[in-house]
Formats: sequence, structure tokens, C-alpha cells
Amino acid sequence: MALSTNPTRIIAPLLPSTDTNSARPIDSAAIRNLTEEFRPAVQKLLAFSGEPETTSPNIALSPSAVIHRLRPPVKAHGGKYYLARRIVPILLGVREKISEYLEPCAFGASVFLAMPRVQREILGDINPDVAALWSVLSDERSAADLVRHLSGVSYTRSEFEEAKRDAGEITQLGRAARFLIRCRFSRGGLGTSFAWSERTRGGRPGDENAWETFRQQELPRIIARARGVEVTNDSCWWTVWQSREKIHRLIYADPPYMPQTRSARTAYGPNEMTLHHHFWLVAALRAHSGPAAISGYRCDEYDRWLKDWRRFDFDMPNNAGQTKRKQRRTESLWTNW
Repeated sequence: MALSTNPTRIIAPLLPSTDTNSARPIDSAAIRNLTEEFRPAVQKLLAFSGEPETTSPNIALSPSAVIHRLRPPVKAHGGKYYLARRIVPILLGVREKISEYLEPCAFGASVFLAMPRVQREILGDINPDVAALWSVLSDERSAADLVRHLSGVSYTRSEFEEAKRDAGEITQLGRAARFLIRCRFSRGGLGTSFAWSERTRGGRPGDENAWETFRQQELPRIIARARGVEVTNDSCWWTVWQSREKIHRLIYADPPYMPQTRSARTAYGPNEMTLHHHFWLVAALRAHSGPAAISGYRCDEYDRWLKDWRRFDFDMPNNAGQTKRKQRRTESLWTNW
């Protein structure tokens, strides 16, 4: 099966129809108005050849498989910890064809943590704090230093407030530690409000117990899995574009949800992705010569841009919600195989 695409198949599905409901519709002017830096890259993207195999967009749920998940080191809005056991078996459908794995929108990297090792593994994220954290976790000496540093950190509001303060010039280890504390000590991992509940677990407040469990049990396993991983700090679409000729590299993208599909409008802060960012990410994924997959909520744009890719739908509770009764949403995974 040919996974590469010709120029028409790359760009045509990405252009919006006249009846699009997008607040910021993308048309041919979006291409003409590209910056000088990006224009050559897109011109090369349009020169790719090869006809994809057309597949049905409605595919049965993933096959059952035993997946050993690890909880991510940081909370992430839209993280895939609960979905990993259903996504990974689908990705393993191309395991015999790959020797490399790339997650360009890593953050907590729940799918990576549930994947079996391959020869070369790369995590990327535009957030420099995320890149610093995974760089530390992937290096044996730096990871040991992080463990020692966190051994002296108690789950308290004062530690959280200290991690929020501007530290000025800071080492990569310090940056990683402060970011981890801000995420793990805050509601929803957003780094703004200190998380605390009087509900007890293990004979102490639940949040305090979760921190101790993380330090003593979960963190060592995460470090062992992350050892040797390469880390990049760049925009996800550019990271994917640079991988376009790696036919043996599996790319799994889990970008921020499209803005119009979610109620949490500020969950991603300065690392938000607009409709145009999603456009270029999908364009780069479609140019990839190897297997590629992307997660998200269904929307008119993804349905149009990925109409010839396979789609897997998963009915899931919205675990980011703060209500006792969780709403249910349908998450989707699109693949080019």
C-alpha cells in the first residue's frame, strides 16, 4: 500500500468548502500569504507524488490487546492515558514496517509510554517546559538528579507558589522540576490553582497521597521507559514536515483539540493551536511517506481534510470535567493505513 500522496490529494481536502462554518476559513490566499520561511516547504510538500489507497472512514473499534500503561508525569488537557489501551493496538498494526516512532505534540506522552520500544524514539513539543522535562527524564544522570530534587518537595501550597514564581535564569533540571510541580500540584494540570481535596486515600489527603505514589512508584518507571528518547522543541507541524521522508517512522500526533470542539478555551495557554496551525499539521502528516495517525474530536475540517483516511471512534467520559457526572464525548483517531 502506498502511503505517500500526490499534490492534488495533499492539498485539495484541506481547502474549505464554501459552506464552511469556520470562523477563520482557509482558502488559497492562506497559501499565497505564507511567510518566506514556510513558502518553500509548502511548495515541496505539494510536489510529493503517489496515490493513496482509499479506505472507508468508518472502521470498527480497535482489536483487544494487553497494553501496559504508565501514568504520565504531568496532567494534560486531552491527554490519552485512558485511551492508550485502545489507540496503541491500532498503531501496532504497522509495527512490522517501522523502526522509529515520533510524537510531535508530546506533553504527557501517554501513548508513547504505552508503546513497546522501537529502535529510535522522538518526542517533540513546542512548549519549552515540556521539552525540558522529557530531556531530563530521558537522560540517566539528569533523571537521577530530578529524583533527588523531588525527594525534598512536599505536597504543599507553598511549594506550588514557589514553582509559579519567575526564577529568571534557570537550569534545564530546575525548569523541568518547577514545571512538573506546577502541573501535578494544580487543578487539571493547568498550573494556576492549587489542587486540594479532603478526601483521603492511603490514610492521608488524596492529592498528597498521589504525589507520594508518583515519586516512589510511578516516576522510576517513567524514567526507565524514557531513557534514550530524543527530544525536540519545535512546532508540531514543522517537526512532522522534517520527518516526511522517513518511511519507517510512525508518527502519532495528539495536538490540542480544535478550538470549536471544546469548552475549555484557555486550556493550552500560549501553546494554543489555531485552525491554521491544524491545517499545516494535517498537511505535513499527509505528506509523510510512512504511517501517520492523528487524534482529536471530529469536526467539519478534520472530516474534510482526512476524508480518505481511516477513522476509529471511541465513546469516552470527559475526565477533564469537574462535575460528579462525567459527560461523554466521542474521540477519534485517523490513520493513513
